[in-house]
Amino acid sequence: MKLNKNNIKSWLNKLDIEAKSIFGDNFSDTLTEKQWLEDCEDMTVDDIIYENIYAGL
Repeated sequence: MKLNKNNIKSWLNKLDIEAKSIFGDNFSDTLTEKQWLEDCEDMTVDDIIYENIYAGL
């Protein structure tokens, strides 16, 4: 599922679930909903997790 303004709540929920083992609880709280949409619209949860893992290396 790609992020858009119509699915942001469910997308952020999925992000928190899938990122928990890597980044801890409530990873989606690192940005506001507006920031997520501005920076990551049309990206999948997997895209975001991969991008953040790569950025941390």
